[in-house]
Amino acid sequence: MLGLWLATSGGRRAPVRVVGALLTYAATLALLLTLSRAGAVAGVAVVALWLALTSERLASGLLLAASAGPAALVGAWVFTRPALVEDIALRSDREADGAVFGALALAGAGAVVLLVLLGSRRTLSEGAHRRLARALAVVAGIAVLAAGALLVAGAVGAVSQGRDCAEVVNDPGRFGSLESARLCWWGEAWDVFAANAPEGAGAGSFEVARKRYRLDARNVLQPHSVPLQQLSDGGVVALVLLLAVIGAAGAVCVCALRRLRDEERAAAAALVAAPAAYLLHALVDYSWDFLAVTAPTMLALGVLAGAGQPVGQAVRRPLLGVAAVLVALGVLVSFSSPRLADRAVRASTRALDDGDFERARDRAERAELLNPLSVDPLVALARIEERRGDLDAAEDFYVEAVELQPENPATWYALGIFEFEARERMCAAYRFLNEAYTLDPSGNQWVVGGPLDVARDAVNAGACEPSS
Repeated sequence: MLGLWLATSGGRRAPVRVVGALLTYAATLALLLTLSRAGAVAGVAVVALWLALTSERLASGLLLAASAGPAALVGAWVFTRPALVEDIALRSDREADGAVFGALALAGAGAVVLLVLLGSRRTLSEGAHRRLARALAVVAGIAVLAAGALLVAGAVGAVSQGRDCAEVVNDPGRFGSLESARLCWWGEAWDVFAANAPEGAGAGSFEVARKRYRLDARNVLQPHSVPLQQLSDGGVVALVLLLAVIGAAGAVCVCALRRLRDEERAAAAALVAAPAAYLLHALVDYSWDFLAVTAPTMLALGVLAGAGQPVGQAVRRPLLGVAAVLVALGVLVSFSSPRLADRAVRASTRALDDGDFERARDRAERAELLNPLSVDPLVALARIEERRGDLDAAEDFYVEAVELQPENPATWYALGIFEFEARERMCAAYRFLNEAYTLDPSGNQWVVGGPLDVARDAVNAGACEPSS
């Protein structure tokens, strides 16, 4: 929307209009190349929002046609090249097609510049202005009706198919398909919340909690919906807090548009498009996890919050400043500690592979200090003791991991395998492995004739009976 604002706001010189048109061209082409249907829908929605807020609707429509048209043509060619849109391709093919793509992208940019310069030199009569405005309104109406029909068809298909976990191939064919595994993940998120209502399963727990309900062995970190992720992780309280944040952001946008006039209002409308697109995309994806997406949105909201506000007198508030610093440090620590702990666990594993037990234990203990809620440091310590031959100490760490996360099938599985391989106690191994199976029945670790089957056969043969 910044490109449309630059190119259509009154009083812009031709070079500025060209820059705005090129920005719109690049954004359209980049959006097409992401192969994201949700991104495309969000892009259409924010364009509609801009057209509703701006007074330069006809100029915006013409500029969009001049910019998005060449981008669509270049994108259509890219979609025909498997080397550019498929996961498996020869490097030589990618380089050859990439060179052609670069040339076509530059040619498309040149076409945009030419169209904008030619259009800037022409003045429309009042009659032509009205005819073009009506034509663009008809095109926009048809686009809205087509999008609505597709959404209705997708909803009907989703309801009729039930929870479909089929994986959709990441290629241009996605744009012509309404299939998505998101419905499956959303259902899993609801199942997790229903089983742990009203408080939820815990922050960041979806990856583990969903395994009891998943229908295939794929690992998914988020349900691909920020509201559903908040509901499954933090329950009703987290969802209410998220809705409060959305309401506050909406109030900031509305108030800014009401305060500002003329050119400033047009600039604010372009900025409002950022949080609007972010919200729409967050409904069907996990935008919150990416700083490159979230930070610009928060920056836009900050600018909108201060735009048009009267300049107040500076007041010293040291307590508020200290509190802000402490909050910032808390956020920094909460984000950095888990990642530093993961790095320490990997260092511990490498040291163990090299036979350096002391270094491995030091790194694992450091990871436990950095992230005491993670089971990975405990499992790392257990493996160190197992390699050193102290099976009792190793068992204690495995048990501690189970007690820390009793709903995590990985902890039960690690303890079960330890009992199966190191202790050779089939009764205990079956108990722990069966608990892991209960928590994750669709995991790919369950194979015919595997440890669970062997331990079950041993139990049926009397492994749990006391020896005489």
